[in-house]
Amino acid sequence: MGHRMRHEEPALWTFYHAIDSEIHDPFQAYQASRYIDTRIAHIPVVARNYADTTNYVVATTNWQPYMWSINNVAFAEIAHTALAYWQSGRPEEAYRMYKGAILDAMYLGSGPGNITQVSFYDAARGETYRDFADPVAMAVRAMVQGMFGILPDLTNNRLTLRPGFPADWEFAELETQNIRYSYSRKENTEHYRITPLFVKTDNELILEVNARYDRIPDVAVNGKSVRCEILGNRIGQPAISIEAGRAEMYDIVISWKGEPLTKESIPVAVAKGEELKLRFKQTPLAIKDPQGVLSHSSLTESCLTGKVTGTEGYRTLFVETRRGDFTYWRPVDIHVKSPVEIRNDPEAEKLEFTLTNNKNSVLQGRLYLNGMDTQKDIRLLPGSS
Repeated sequence: MGHRMRHEEPALWTFYHAIDSEIHDPFQAYQASRYIDTRIAHIPVVARNYADTTNYVVATTNWQPYMWSINNVAFAEIAHTALAYWQSGRPEEAYRMYKGAILDAMYLGSGPGNITQVSFYDAARGETYRDFADPVAMAVRAMVQGMFGILPDLTNNRLTLRPGFPADWEFAELETQNIRYSYSRKENTEHYRITPLFVKTDNELILEVNARYDRIPDVAVNGKSVRCEILGNRIGQPAISIEAGRAEMYDIVISWKGEPLTKESIPVAVAKGEELKLRFKQTPLAIKDPQGVLSHSSLTESCLTGKVTGTEGYRTLFVETRRGDFTYWRPVDIHVKSPVEIRNDPEAEKLEFTLTNNKNSVLQGRLYLNGMDTQKDIRLLPGSS
């Protein structure tokens, strides 16, 4: 559309509208969410006598100067972004963002139980408006479609459940006019009880859940053993799909086997031009480098190597691994740094600069300032300033 010009610092809505439109694949979704991780301000939600600082809200953009509706901290935008994280397969981060918005507005705001339009953390406006319609709608949608993963497609007689509960939850329950739905977990056994209440009743139920252990589980639907399918191209954690058929109610028990799985990325910081070497406990099977981070990359029995030649900044590549019965992709979150980093302190009374050597070798040479020889020789060890 238009001149097809790409904004180098897009806003939240660029991310969540694209993901909500289902035009992505799992790799594109993860990369897009990493932009929100690294380029959009994250503001911890804190309060007196409340020790948990892991929950947060986000700004809509990083644009300056301030203009109304362009760079606010707004509940509806945060909830929609959290939903997009659930849709991108990142339930833990989605929950921290969503909980941050709920705490900010409904628990710590000036009106208990209220959902605001603009957050207390908005630097220009502060807490503004009461029970605003668009954040109320997005709060509900993020919970129903994101956290509980209720995704009806009644035109095609399908009801998909794709729960996005935090890994440490042992119980959850929701009832709407269309469904009664509860979840419980004890050790390696998960239990789903589902009663659809849709007017159209001839729907097949599909339950998609993240794998907790590295072996295909035993699954029973209403007391009968059924098979499950391993879902492909999963990022960070494998998943299974259970076709539960058609019934008035469902009692689904998943008994996991094998060793526990944890969903985790691999964070790496390396200077451009340096060699990257990553070791894996499991044999890496393939590499996917959509951003062109590495050149001359190779995989051995337990190692990924390559030269970092991609653009500086926060980048992502993916390594396919196998654990037990599952094959999935582990994201490698790479911070590509400048070989020599130059920083100044904007609060200092005089102009001061700090040089940091991000390379794996000694940096030495003569220091010039605006083309003038300072008569100073520089020698910096790897990682020193």
